[in-house]
Amino acid sequence: MQLNKRMCNQLGLYITKTVSNVKMLQSQCNDDELLTVENYKSFNKFLQNLRKLNHFIENISQIKRLKRFIQETDSGISLERLKDEYFQLLEEYHESTSSLKFDIQIDNKTDYINQDIEETIKFIQAFERNFEGDSMFSFIDKISIDKELSEKDIPESYDNQNVKFIKCKIKFQIT
Repeated sequence: MQLNKRMCNQLGLYITKTVSNVKMLQSQCNDDELLTVENYKSFNKFLQNLRKLNHFIENISQIKRLKRFIQETDSGISLERLKDEYFQLLEEYHESTSSLKFDIQIDNKTDYINQDIEETIKFIQAFERNFEGDSMFSFIDKISIDKELSEKDIPESYDNQNVKFIKCKIKFQIT
């Protein structure tokens, strides 16, 4: 199940807009004004920010990776860390795109973020009720490990080169 779809879609939209801006920048690569140390540093910072965005999307879209954002509070659970990191990444993204003179508007609305967080909290609470609280993540970890092990290729115990296949011809008689 994918979580925080709205946030992931919004970040994906920013990345898509960035790709078109990078293509425009590539078409201007022969321009000596662009080939400066400052632009090189800005571009490296920008690429680092894109990697962070990609990693963040992977983390918030899967329950097993969401664990580090969840905080226990008196009233239940909180995903303030997720919200804080989201806005921090957007701020870094805006700074890095602005330094490269990309014209990408950042949506500062929090409605979709709050909706995602509410849905994720409800999902986690429902999951916890079924797995008695703290054991939820250990259960998820066990399932993840089992899934990874089941997907690994198990080496064959025989030498494939020495195995000969026998072709059988079957004759059908129609009478």
